[in-house]
Amino acid sequence: MMDNDAQQLASYLENVLVQLQDSNNSVRSEAEKEFEQAKQHASACLKALVGLPHSSQNPIVKVSAPVLLRRNGIELWNGSDEASRKMAKENIFNVLRLELNNKSLRKKLCDTLTFLSCNCGTVDDQPWPELLPFLFQLMQSNNVGEKVCGLELLCQMVEYVSSSWIEPQLPSFHTVFHSALSSGQQELQSVALRATCSVLTTVESKLCAHFQDLAPLMLQTLNNLISQGLFEETESCLESLVEVADSEPKYFKRVIAQYCDFLTKLAAEINMEEDIRQEALEFLVAICEKLPSISKKTRNFVPELFRVSLSMMLELEDDPEWYTVDDEDEDDSGFSPNFDAGQEALDRIALSLGGKTLLPIAFQVLPHFLASQQSWVHRHAAILAISQIGEGCRDQMVEQLEAVVDMVLQRLQDPHPRVRWAAINCIGQMCTDFAPWMQQRLHQKIIPGLISLMNDTANPRVQAHAAAAIINFCEDASPDIISPYLDGLLQKLLELLASNRRIVQEQAVSAIAAVADSAEQFFIRYYDSFMPLLKNILYSTEGHKPLRRLRGKVIECISLIGVAVGRDKFGVDAAQIMDLLVRTQSAQLEPDDPQAAYLMQAYARICRCLREAFVPYLPYVMPALLIAAKVKPDIEVADALEDNVEEDTDGELDTFRVGDKRIGIKTSVLEDKATACGMIACFASELRGYFYDYVEEVTKIMVPLLKFLFHEDVRSAAASCLPDLLRSVNDKFRADEQSRRAGIQGLVDYMIPKLLEAIELEPEPDVLDVMIDSLGECCVLAKFPILSDKTMTQICQLLKNVLQDRKSRLEELGDLDDEDEGLEDEESGHAAGEAREKEDTLLDSVIDCVACLIKTHTNVGFIKALETPVGNEGTPISLVAKFAEMLSNQVEPVERKAAICVFDDIIEWGGEEGRRYIRQVLPALDAFVTDKDANVRQSAAYGLGLCAQLGGTDFSSYSSSVGQKLLSYLSWQGAYTSENVSSTENVISALMKMVEYQRSLCDVSNFIDPILNGLPLKQDESEALIAHELFSIWLERRDAMILGQQYERLLQVVRIALNIVGSNLVSDTSNCRLVNFLKSLSNDYSDLQRTLAELEEGLQQKLYGIWKES
Repeated sequence: MMDNDAQQLASYLENVLVQLQDSNNSVRSEAEKEFEQAKQHASACLKALVGLPHSSQNPIVKVSAPVLLRRNGIELWNGSDEASRKMAKENIFNVLRLELNNKSLRKKLCDTLTFLSCNCGTVDDQPWPELLPFLFQLMQSNNVGEKVCGLELLCQMVEYVSSSWIEPQLPSFHTVFHSALSSGQQELQSVALRATCSVLTTVESKLCAHFQDLAPLMLQTLNNLISQGLFEETESCLESLVEVADSEPKYFKRVIAQYCDFLTKLAAEINMEEDIRQEALEFLVAICEKLPSISKKTRNFVPELFRVSLSMMLELEDDPEWYTVDDEDEDDSGFSPNFDAGQEALDRIALSLGGKTLLPIAFQVLPHFLASQQSWVHRHAAILAISQIGEGCRDQMVEQLEAVVDMVLQRLQDPHPRVRWAAINCIGQMCTDFAPWMQQRLHQKIIPGLISLMNDTANPRVQAHAAAAIINFCEDASPDIISPYLDGLLQKLLELLASNRRIVQEQAVSAIAAVADSAEQFFIRYYDSFMPLLKNILYSTEGHKPLRRLRGKVIECISLIGVAVGRDKFGVDAAQIMDLLVRTQSAQLEPDDPQAAYLMQAYARICRCLREAFVPYLPYVMPALLIAAKVKPDIEVADALEDNVEEDTDGELDTFRVGDKRIGIKTSVLEDKATACGMIACFASELRGYFYDYVEEVTKIMVPLLKFLFHEDVRSAAASCLPDLLRSVNDKFRADEQSRRAGIQGLVDYMIPKLLEAIELEPEPDVLDVMIDSLGECCVLAKFPILSDKTMTQICQLLKNVLQDRKSRLEELGDLDDEDEGLEDEESGHAAGEAREKEDTLLDSVIDCVACLIKTHTNVGFIKALETPVGNEGTPISLVAKFAEMLSNQVEPVERKAAICVFDDIIEWGGEEGRRYIRQVLPALDAFVTDKDANVRQSAAYGLGLCAQLGGTDFSSYSSSVGQKLLSYLSWQGAYTSENVSSTENVISALMKMVEYQRSLCDVSNFIDPILNGLPLKQDESEALIAHELFSIWLERRDAMILGQQYERLLQVVRIALNIVGSNLVSDTSNCRLVNFLKSLSNDYSDLQRTLAELEEGLQQKLYGIWKES
């Protein structure tokens, strides 16, 4: 039927390519088989596909041949002989020249040439050597079509080639871009703008400055395209500029005012194409996010951007569809794309700029919108704008929170139902953004207001949303706050549950669940009213597909009620409920059935409630969870360069690009997988030894998921599960140490190497945080050294790299806007603040992990590993040296504190090797005990106490300086403020250690009164236990320095002892010493009864009670 003759094969392939586009599945399937056969003749197939775009007269064949060639190019190239490759290479250049005037085909040919030249027959990962001369020949041609083609080719190439290939050509590229942008030819200007942006987003940031003079020309190009009505080209250019704003925002610093002025007007132009307006707005918001300080300083930019975003929220019709929605998945219906864009923009602007900048601007406009009697859309927009900016303006808005809430609460009675809905939405969002202040301060206004709108039977969406806002409120409401409202609130939710509208029923059930979760034990008296009703709903709706989500929410509600009321109350119904849930799960749920996720989470909650009584249900529950955890993601791979790839408009796919492929993964599968992993981790944590039968299988599932690329929650759940699996082994073999050790060693030998690999690869700070915590916890749980010398050194290198990567990310965060230096933290933007918080949490995890390793592996050489220089680049440096660099005023306080904590741990737990550091670290501790930051002072004071305890004569030379600083600290008027009390208690503890361990080397007599005046310690419980142990020892030995030679301090000492005896501020041993001392007073100090009579009555009664026991 076919042979290796390219002409015959080309004729044959024409027919195949036409059939591949046929709407008939069987025809298309047969054509796919025939093409697979044709590929067996690789050389002829390669040459035919290269030639068909020009030789064929069929438009379908002309455009589909290059697409098919790109998809199969590597396979065909590798299967072809050298002569055919050479001919194909020559022909594809020629075909592109011959088809310059066919715009749609030209782009596809450029895509294909780019792919082949960068992936087939390359040397040292460089594209074909013929490509660069061909590219410049086109770009420097006098023919506009050739110029456009060359620039189009360059747009595609930069995604494949290395910067080392691009950078030498930058001067030539600049010349070409400048000429094209200045040409006045709209098509040429458009592609030149996109090519310029492609280069800017590819090369190093410092090289972007060479193209600075093109920024005004690109703006002029946009203007020209719009004036000519070339809206498709305008949108494409705006998309490219947005990419530059996102990746290289500083490129626009010199022209920010011009760009912002032009694009603000463009975004505000109500008659302009929606997509163009939204892209213009996206550029402006991206600039706010990346260059917050410059944005604030650019005249009128922020006020105009706020007004434009708000005005887009006015583009709303009173769509009848809004009122008829009966599915929470469609809760966004009735809103326009421009409304959504404006609403999202306000949120992002507020997070980026903060309240000091945005709040005054917002409240110049919003009150006028709220006062609009004729326009419900103005009132609606104003209310939702408050909701959107709340999180970013939190620190400033909280100062006037009640006034703002009152303003919103007034709109709960607005005549228009959509404004009432918006007011509810705003209250709900503020309950989240301003928790727990909203709940603590304003509950008496919020809950009655929301309950009142549950009576709005004419507008079920308003009713449902009022219930949804209760959920937001309850998330951060304590039992004491919610309990006074339970009667009225639950009665109203019970009424909503009887509604004939599904959206109202579903939100009512979720609200009942949230109320129970918040009320905890207060819900017990309502249990008998609600549980039978909820069980009945489950029974009566079995098999009803439209009610699957309602059933899922009821399952959630039942499980949350169970946790709230506890095992004793819930246990009566637990068996019946579990049987019902297992039956639901066994009914072969469809892949999209929402009940599946609710079931998994309910099992975890019921497990927490029942604990070991849940074990009989594991055989029914675990198989489905294990299947969900093991399921491979549903991946769709498409050609990223194809124009006809359908976009996912329902949010069902997570898409990202890898090379020339667009990868799509079904989000529901990922979320179910993450949920299953979290539930399994919960079971392991709650059931301990009872979970042992599943440990091996779960380990084999979880460890590979540490590197699961597609979902960070899966990686986090897998990492958090590892210590719980070790706990299960510990609990199972707590009476058999040999078996316990063997089980632990077998697990860690498999876990730890994979965990270290995952840490090395992990890009997300919050996932790294979990992984590093897990590593430290595993080492502690093993209860014996589990790491080899090589592994300890590897860990030190990894942690050093984590610190270096953290530093780079923080520098990048700070470098985005050079002008931000000196701004207050709250002005650096909420989003940037959150990013820094994540980095600080990661640093804490590193410190905690190092502490765990010092405590568990010092005896097998961990201090040596800390001191071993490690590194793949530059001069190797040890991890301990890295921390030593952080003992500086030049780093952030959080880093100083971290470094001090590490050295505190080395000194405390590092044995003789650790105590060698006392002399090196003492100067820093002495200096930082008066640091401006309270956390630094606390860590330094704790370290000084350790040095006093363990340092002997090494410390004595500093004793005078240290003692004077510590005493001065206690006399500071701010010593006992809420911010400083923990550091003050550590100062007192340090002085006590000096008294105990240094009194033979230095004079500590003047420390006693300040110490006793500061006791007892109450804030820092761990330090209180240490300090009070010393105090009890002094009393046990009747220390004259403490009591006084004439017992002049006895009353004060007894008062302290009585305040802490029997409390959680003393250990059992210390408590015993205190009791013995206090009992001795009735005999040993009988002549001091008059003094003891000065005690407060409550303490006297406590003392007499102790005496009676003796």
